Amino acid sequence: MIDSGVLDTTGDLLVNKVWSKSWISGESAFTDGNGHGTHVAGTIAALANGVGVVGVAPGAEVISLKVFDSSGGGASYSTIISAINHAVSVINSNSLDKSKTVINMSLGASYANDASGEQILTRAVDSATEQGILVVA
Repeated sequence: MIDSGVLDTTGDLLVNKVWSKSWISGESAFTDGNGHGTHVAGTIAALANGVGVVGVAPGAEVISLKVFDSSGGGASYSTIISAINHAVSVINSNSLDKSKTVINMSLGASYANDASGEQILTRAVDSATEQGILVVA
């Protein structure tokens, strides 16, 4: 989950605290003042426990990669790209089954070009998908 963080106190999500990371100074990966990241995580992975909604992949492990602050802002292209690269590194270094991993980014952005005119966010996403990792945005 590349978003505004994921609360680890819902009792309805299996959040991996070791691999999660925040790029927002003073805010952990497990704070979500905006609520968006936790909402999206619930849509994806909420447990089938008879309480509230059930996610489309109930009980899937969630890794919170916080790039937005509690007001829903603060992300830069370099931060989002760093989060994508972190996710790819976690997947590869832990030999996770790529057929069962997804990098989710429920965010909006326009194209960002580097000095040569290459689309830098697209390059990061393409790198992940070329390694067999599904990216949903």
